Amino acid sequence: MSDINNSPILINIGTIPNENSLPRIIHSENLFKLDLNTILDNQLLCSKLQNAYKDFEEYRNKIFVIIIMHILQCSFHKYGNYLIREIISCKEKDKIKMIFEKLLPHIRELSLDKSGTFVAQELIKNVDEEQFKQISDELVDNNNNVIDFIKNENGKRVYLELIERQDKNANDKICQKIYNVLVLLCEDKFASYVVQKLLGKCNLREYYLMLIKICDYIYEISNDEFGHYIVSYFIKNKRRINTNITNMIYEVLKPIFVELSENKYGTFPIQDAIEYGNENQLKGLLENIKNDRDKLLQLSNKENGNFVVQKMLKYLDRETLEYLKSNLEGKKNNRYANYIFIEIKNTLEILKK
Repeated sequence: MSDINNSPILINIGTIPNENSLPRIIHSENLFKLDLNTILDNQLLCSKLQNAYKDFEEYRNKIFVIIIMHILQCSFHKYGNYLIREIISCKEKDKIKMIFEKLLPHIRELSLDKSGTFVAQELIKNVDEEQFKQISDELVDNNNNVIDFIKNENGKRVYLELIERQDKNANDKICQKIYNVLVLLCEDKFASYVVQKLLGKCNLREYYLMLIKICDYIYEISNDEFGHYIVSYFIKNKRRINTNITNMIYEVLKPIFVELSENKYGTFPIQDAIEYGNENQLKGLLENIKNDRDKLLQLSNKENGNFVVQKMLKYLDRETLEYLKSNLEGKKNNRYANYIFIEIKNTLEILKK
């Protein structure tokens, strides 16, 4: 990944008497020279050079002339990437333009690299609109591996920055590229972040299409370690679209209410549905379970189910609460039953007032 040979590359950054005073420019007749490879392999030296660039404008051009010639080596380097990010963050348009022109042909490879990804993200945030459009084209339109890209830990980070800056029409293109494998991406550790970001940054049509897809596989996705966050996103952000459309989430959750409530991950969408649902949505979701005392008792004794019942307490009638209280009382060996017993007892006390 290096664009530099093994011969020493000297950086003449000015009149500095010793390396410990690198950020502190002191006038002297002697020029302090450093080998670039030495700087990059030393975190402290690299940090000092970064600070010198940040704090002393008169030395920026001298540093930049050397760095730009070896921009790839620095960008892919575990310490050197900080220096490139510092140069970009200073927002000098002429320098950003030069960096952009050097890095654009390598933007995909850079984005997937554990160090280069941070340079790519900084570039996305600071280039002008035309330059940004070229980066977007390279990462989306001309990229045949979008799926693998966003499933990559580093590629995911770059896509999150890209989606944040793009308009909704541009983000729709990404939605269309991932639609056929949306369910798999919802259940992926890194891609699930990108899916959530897209849901907040795409147009209504694509949002609606993804919602329908999610509802078709609601059980599998809700029970997944990462997928349940996607279902909860739709529930918590239901006001983005027509309430009648969002009602479909509650309709598909209703027949699998108990199964999801008992699941390690599925319990969270159910809890969110209870917390964020409107009166009509909750009436449909809870109408069966709130009258099934045996099922409620079953959930109350379960590690995950008892949290769901706690969310439901204010929707249960006094007789049901008394039934649960009497059947849970004295179960000292079941800590989950004890949790819900205390909550039920407190709820009944409130109702007496």
